Amino acid sequence: MLLVEKVSRLQEQLGVVAESGCRQPLGTKVQSIAEQLGLWEDLKGKPLVEQTDACYNTVFGGAVATKIEQVVVTGRVVTVEPAKLDGRYFSFKTGGNPDEVVDRFEARQQGDHVTYYRNGPVGSKTVVDSATARPMESYKINGVHLHGPVGATVKANGDIEYTHGYTSRREGVVVAGEAITPAQPAQKLGSTPSHGNPRSTNALNTELNNVARNTNDTARVRMLVGAGADLSSTNGAQWRHTPLHQACYHGRYEMAKALLELGANTTLHSNPCGRGRSGTPLELARGGGHHHIVKLLEEAQSGGPAPILRADDPEAAAPHQDKFHGDRLWDHRLHPNGGPRADQVLPCITVCCAVPFTVCPLHCLSAWGCDCVVDVLTSRWVRPGCTDVCCCPCSPNSMNPLWCCAQPLGWAASFGQLHTVMSLVANGAKPHTRNLAGENAFSDAKRERHVHVVEWLEAWERAGKPTAPGNQHMRREPAQSVGGLDAHDVQGCYVGACIIPILVTSFYVQASGADELRASGFTLIVPWSYSLRRSAESPTKFELRAHDQNQDWFWHESGCCFWGSPGWWAIKVVPTSC
Repeated sequence: MLLVEKVSRLQEQLGVVAESGCRQPLGTKVQSIAEQLGLWEDLKGKPLVEQTDACYNTVFGGAVATKIEQVVVTGRVVTVEPAKLDGRYFSFKTGGNPDEVVDRFEARQQGDHVTYYRNGPVGSKTVVDSATARPMESYKINGVHLHGPVGATVKANGDIEYTHGYTSRREGVVVAGEAITPAQPAQKLGSTPSHGNPRSTNALNTELNNVARNTNDTARVRMLVGAGADLSSTNGAQWRHTPLHQACYHGRYEMAKALLELGANTTLHSNPCGRGRSGTPLELARGGGHHHIVKLLEEAQSGGPAPILRADDPEAAAPHQDKFHGDRLWDHRLHPNGGPRADQVLPCITVCCAVPFTVCPLHCLSAWGCDCVVDVLTSRWVRPGCTDVCCCPCSPNSMNPLWCCAQPLGWAASFGQLHTVMSLVANGAKPHTRNLAGENAFSDAKRERHVHVVEWLEAWERAGKPTAPGNQHMRREPAQSVGGLDAHDVQGCYVGACIIPILVTSFYVQASGADELRASGFTLIVPWSYSLRRSAESPTKFELRAHDQNQDWFWHESGCCFWGSPGWWAIKVVPTSC
């Protein structure tokens, strides 16, 4: 009999003693019941860490605090505690194969009651989406026993065993006392939301990639790798992102640190997504402004120790959610803008939507990510009392009658323009308002795989939908670049031409970070969009390296820029940085 099964039987009997209102010393009862169960030989001579005069004068999890005993056997400490049931579960036949899932739910505990939430009926096998799940059956917690539609017992390993012959197990939990095997995590695979992340080579590697991308659960990553997940596996040929690429791109410091400790490769190339040339983890972290992850990778490559994060550092990511607390929620330094995916070519989309954008210029500015201009147009002092007027051209909730009554926030979310989303929400935009196509800001961002926008909107709601701080300087303060011109300083709209003015161009420059730009526009009627990165040679030089272009762009403090051959020039006509 496994240790966990022995302790489970002992725990059940102690629960019965508790319910009977026993006043006998606990140490005596432990020995008596263990002898009855034939377990005393295993426990005899091992220390019982508890007060001998303690007694279960109330049930596990009751209103009165109970003593907890720890039994040390073969070097392992097993703690018998009151039931804690919050989390996601999957169900299977008791004694059957856990891979044959018959139901999934999320348990939410409040006091001595627990309620199961699902996105469908009982028997739904889909992973629960916490934001949209609905409450269903409820149970009263009485020690380790649940009383509701059917009876149930919470086992020592955390499983919930029901009287009708089924067992529920928490997603992503290894049963105590059992060795981790390559087959075991398959029981919990799929419990981590993908948020649009493509599949990897198998279910185990897919789970590892999703955990590294969308969570900070370093313990689960270690478990998956121990079970055989491949640290070099990717999310498909289009992206080629390993778990380390994902952690670096999304700014998950503790996750990146754990992956490096497990031996993740720091030199593999991937789709750079506008951050650098070859898409190494270092380039993805640097392009997102995750400077502490950059230091972590540089130390790992040089063989040095991991950098220590100061508690007052803006990027101190332990816990990662600190960047969503208080005024930090609005700090642009902690929340990179992101911007459109490489396959979202804004100039082409602007041509297709020329008429709707002409009717509602604010929508066009939102799609392009002109956050400062959008902020000025939608701030309350410009249009007092017009926040909810859908026909007001400067309202953050204005609707475009020529495009399914879309709103500025939907356009910004669809193209990953987080800073514009922040400006619109700060000025009264409503993320849950749906257009005629049934989409809102949440669904737009999820559909287009802009996870950072979804994370920010969800964090804003969890924080109670706070208003932006009165001091806008804090949330707009850009991360300082090393020397000279900051990429945010050149953000704006430009008009230019060749030295021999045969060709004319107009474009918009947006800062992706302190050292990275994206320029998108038209030359005559031909649309184009490229990423540029600051050169190590000069703080005013940015390099454009693409399969069809290889140019150096230079900026002058006057606002002019020069690039290419035979010699282009352009001047900023509409500044959009604040």
